[in-house]
Amino acid sequence: MSEKRQLKADEDKKRRANYIYPKIIKALDSKIRRRILTLLLESKKDIPFSEIKEKLGSEYDSLLVDDLGFLQRAWLIERRTEVGSPRILKHPYHSFYRLSEFGKEIITAFSQAVLNAIRISPETKDKT
Repeated sequence: MSEKRQLKADEDKKRRANYIYPKIIKALDSKIRRRILTLLLESKKDIPFSEIKEKLGSEYDSLLVDDLGFLQRAWLIERRTEVGSPRILKHPYHSFYRLSEFGKEIITAFSQAVLNAIRISPETKDKT
């Protein structure tokens, strides 16, 4: 790759990082979004919207759609939609969610960083 192309690629990466970094921080700043991420991280399969809603409880009903959208815009989760027959089903659209590959990497790296920080923090050493 030429030097000029490499510089352009590096600038593009910086631009994308500057765009997504605040979204990731804001995503992790919400209890409901952290719970959604935990559910998706622990799941071996895509989780339907109805199951996420059920597991989080009714106190989050009105915020759930917004928070799922926020996590998508932060590139942390992905949505898949299936369409059923409108003649048979009252609501023919079904949404399923999973962590994106980017989301898995971010959550794993963040968790590891927190564990490392706890391991080396002076407060932790004093308590052991």
